[in-house]
Amino acid sequence: MLFRSSPNGGPAVAGGGTLAFNRISGSTEAYARQVLLATDGEDEGSGDVTIRAHDSTLIDASLRSVAAAVSVGRGGGKAVALGISVARNIIGQTPVSVVYDYKASDYQPDDKKLTELVPGKRVLNDTALMRNEVYEYIGDKDLEATDADKDGTDEDLILSQDYSDTKKWKQLVSTSANRIAAWVERSSILALPGTTETLDLSVTATADQTIESTVFAGSVAAAGGQIAAALSGAGASAVNRVGSQTQAFIANSTGAGIDVDGGITVDASDTSSIDSTVFAVSISASFGMFGGSVAVGVSTATNEIASTVGAQRSEEHTSELQSRLHLV
Repeated sequence: MLFRSSPNGGPAVAGGGTLAFNRISGSTEAYARQVLLATDGEDEGSGDVTIRAHDSTLIDASLRSVAAAVSVGRGGGKAVALGISVARNIIGQTPVSVVYDYKASDYQPDDKKLTELVPGKRVLNDTALMRNEVYEYIGDKDLEATDADKDGTDEDLILSQDYSDTKKWKQLVSTSANRIAAWVERSSILALPGTTETLDLSVTATADQTIESTVFAGSVAAAGGQIAAALSGAGASAVNRVGSQTQAFIANSTGAGIDVDGGITVDASDTSSIDSTVFAVSISASFGMFGGSVAVGVSTATNEIASTVGAQRSEEHTSELQSRLHLV
């Protein structure tokens, strides 16, 4: 929190800002590959085979930014306050190296400019805080540069874009950096002769990823005097993305194959969630014979879960295991 005051009528300017960038990526794997698993359990359940991969990931981000400015004087007072909070929380998704059409750093306000942009074109946004991210324009119409601020010069399409607008832009990412997988491959699983207990096989992969984000930005500006002016602005933004690959499978058994007299479960599930709250509060007040006050508050949130989930078994198991095979 930042507070600024001017008791003699001079200008008071206060600004407060918080930025948070959180990223988690990694792989969780459990598997049996090129092995022979033979069980001889004598007690119920002791001979079962369970292969389980479980990823539980949490990002808990809480940001607060408050700015206050007060100016009071006989002649007049001027107060300006600005508060900004920005959070970006990402689980799994990572930028990919792909061919792009334009590089943001090649375009400068007083130099090279792009005046037209068509759907399907890709931009490497290497001037942002999170560098080297590639975005593809997915809008339904061509973009043409205009003179937005009426200064006689057209804006640059690259530098003026809001790449967080998912209706116009798609970030090209990969979910392979966050893989949760359980599998049996090129292996045999069976019960030893004479085993009395039923053999069950379970291959499960679970992604339980959570983003909890609270972002607050506030600003207060107050001015008093014969001529008073107060301006207050607050902006809060949150971008939350989850992307993972969750897989469970049985493939290419060898030897005796999968000789299981109980149940077979192949289960892949994703229970990921995003809980995001974004606040922006702006207050301005002026007291005097002549006064004016302006307050602006803006809050935006982008939440996306883009994950793949798959459970499968190879066709070689169909004839002998179909009656006992449970795919989820």
